Amino acid sequence: MNQSSLADLLSSYYYDPKSEFSLDVSRAGLTEGYVSGAQSMIDRALQEMAALERGDIVNQDEGRAVGHYWLRSPDLAPSAAIRSQIEENVVEIEKFSAAIRFGEMRTTTGQQFSHVLVVGIGGSALGPQLIADALRSRSNALRISFIDNTDPDGIERALLDIHSLQETLVIIIS
Repeated sequence: MNQSSLADLLSSYYYDPKSEFSLDVSRAGLTEGYVSGAQSMIDRALQEMAALERGDIVNQDEGRAVGHYWLRSPDLAPSAAIRSQIEENVVEIEKFSAAIRFGEMRTTTGQQFSHVLVVGIGGSALGPQLIADALRSRSNALRISFIDNTDPDGIERALLDIHSLQETLVIIIS
């Protein structure tokens, strides 16, 4: 790290133009000694992020690439085939959700869905909960409940919110 970027880091923020990563440390009270000592960790983190973006096998336990963030930005996918698969799946998900919302897809009894039950533990539920809360309005026809842990009382509360299981779409996220 050169002197000007070290001074910038100590007084304001760190910015890596290649990854567009920025970190505001202006109030962290970092010393020059700490920053120069941490430089190797910063460099390693940026190298590991580059490996993720290239599609390298970084999940050693499962022997695969880790690219869930490609879903948010398909252009980061390491190949045209992966990017295309993501984009095609997004279109299918949009069609499916529109069919549910507008009553084109119905329950086995011919009713419109009135409730959605999302089952997902930890991070599998956190994102959908955030979106459901952020976009909730009184005009939403579909009610939504979450089973987001294995607590029997929490599961019971979620199920008690459901007026009709026959009109409930269950989405399992893993």
